[in-house]
Amino acid sequence: MIRVRSVNLSQLSIAFVGKTLVASNYKRLQRLFREFRIDYVEFVRSITTWIAVEKDWVVILDRTQCEFGNQMHKVLMLSIAYKGVAVPFLWTFLANR
Repeated sequence: MIRVRSVNLSQLSIAFVGKTLVASNYKRLQRLFREFRIDYVEFVRSITTWIAVEKDWVVILDRTQCEFGNQMHKVLMLSIAYKGVAVPFLWTFLANR
């Protein structure tokens, strides 16, 4: 993801090194993310350690709206703000009503 600078599975599947077919890489990525579960407590602990958060950080709850294709989606996001940077660590899509 860092090398490709994208989270798009199609773009990630092209960037794999080796002789495996791009379609196989794509399916492998789909399986990984379908079965992947995050331990959010450990994830937040890792993020705060990684960005060397001391005491002056804030947890932000934000609802935003974004467009994917021709559909609008509402996203509820929980982030850590520290020194002017917000790092999202939990999010969910809200029902459109």
